[in-house]
Amino acid sequence: MVLMRSLFVVFILLFTNITFGKESSTNNVLNLMVRKKYLEVVALVDQNLHKKSINLNQLSSDVEYTETIQIQLFYKLKSMLLAIKSNQLEMTAVRLEMMQKILEISDYFDIDTYKYDFYELFEFFDVESKNWKQSQFIFNYFASFSYFTWNYALSLTDETGENATLYSKERGPCFGGGIRYQNAKWGFESGLCYGYISATVGEDSTNIKYNQSKVPVDAFISTTSLIWKPKDRVALKLGIPIIHHNGDYIPPVGGSISDTIEISYGYFIANEWSFKKMAFEVSYGDIKNYPSSFWSFKLIYNL
Repeated sequence: MVLMRSLFVVFILLFTNITFGKESSTNNVLNLMVRKKYLEVVALVDQNLHKKSINLNQLSSDVEYTETIQIQLFYKLKSMLLAIKSNQLEMTAVRLEMMQKILEISDYFDIDTYKYDFYELFEFFDVESKNWKQSQFIFNYFASFSYFTWNYALSLTDETGENATLYSKERGPCFGGGIRYQNAKWGFESGLCYGYISATVGEDSTNIKYNQSKVPVDAFISTTSLIWKPKDRVALKLGIPIIHHNGDYIPPVGGSISDTIEISYGYFIANEWSFKKMAFEVSYGDIKNYPSSFWSFKLIYNL
């Protein structure tokens, strides 16, 4: 009887055309009353369902539920959605799954769909579930293939003791992967790759002449970046690269080449376009002590 009285009050208030998303200064009080009454109904429905040995976690379309249970499930779902919308109840994965199950089996209910509009609840649920899912941060791993290009500075000393700066034009592939922690708008990314770089070194000043091509360079490139997603398939990144550089340069006879092993850092900005599990990224940045900026082009596969 208590449950029926509560439901009767709810029907009277709903008759005033109060809807989920439309509130005005004249019906704010009534809306608050409805939400409070729905929360009371939640507890009553839970007790009633428990007495009838209905396990909400085991709802199934194979079971034929009585009209009373169908109505109770309708108000259970509606009260939860109202409470979540008014921030009186927190959306969780368990509640999301429970509400989804109720909606799934509601296709088999035979109660009056005019009074108990599950389609209206489905639209409401769809909005709330999407908002919740988009706010959730998740981890994911990725594999990557990049192509880097930059200029590197070396110091050459010849057999006479004269010094000159060498410029090494370096480019090549980098294989690696990383991890992301992100939601639909913001995120954090950390990656590492090993680059097998090819360098071309040259100096043709009046006193020193030195050239070497196809110099093998080992590079470990670590990146850490913040992610902002203005659109679903577009991401902008701002990050810090750290490069460990080791080139196998051959010095001239009687001379030497220094700064062939260096760890340096800098900054970069990047734009990423995603296509399902694949993504393409273009990066531009500067590295401390490097005589030029660097560019990179990256293919990403989300695992």
